[in-house]
Amino acid sequence: MWKGPADLSARAWVWHEQGKLHLRLDVRDDVHRQKHAASRMWQGDSIQLGLAVPGQVGYWELGFAMSNSGKLLTHVWLRPEGTTSTDPRVDSAVTRIDGDNTRYKIALDLEKLCTKDGSQPDQIAISFAINDDDSDRREGFMQLTPGIATQKSPALFMPIAIE
Repeated sequence: MWKGPADLSARAWVWHEQGKLHLRLDVRDDVHRQKHAASRMWQGDSIQLGLAVPGQVGYWELGFAMSNSGKLLTHVWLRPEGTTSTDPRVDSAVTRIDGDNTRYKIALDLEKLCTKDGSQPDQIAISFAINDDDSDRREGFMQLTPGIATQKSPALFMPIAIE
C-alpha cells in the first residue's frame, strides 16, 4: 500500500529538441529494488514507456530500470507492426541520486523510431508507468495516463504535438 509521497512520488519533464523527444523523471522512492531480468523489470522499480505514432499499427512499449547492482536495464516489449529492429534508438540513463531519488533520462530519436521515411512526426502519444517494489514484488505503480500499466490501450495515451 502507498504510504505517501516519501514512499513513491515523481516529477516529470517532456521536451523536444533537435529531433529527439526527451523525458526526465525524478522518482522519489524510499526503497530501490530491482532484481529481475530486463524482460520482467516491471515487477521491480522501473519505468514502462508507451509511444504511439499516428499512422503506425501498434505502438512501442519500452522499459528502463537500474538493477540492484547499478546496471542499466532496457527492454522492448512491444513495437509497431512492420518494425523489425529490436533497437528502439533510445539513449537512456538511470541513476540513484540524493538517497531516496532515482533519475530516469530518456532520449528518443523520433525520425528513426517513428517513421519509415525518416521524417519527423508532427504528433505522438505517450504514457508511462512508474513501478514500485518495496517488498519483493510490484506493490503498486503511478501512471501518466491509463493504457500501459493495467490495460494495454494506446488510445488512452496523452497526445503531444511535436514542433
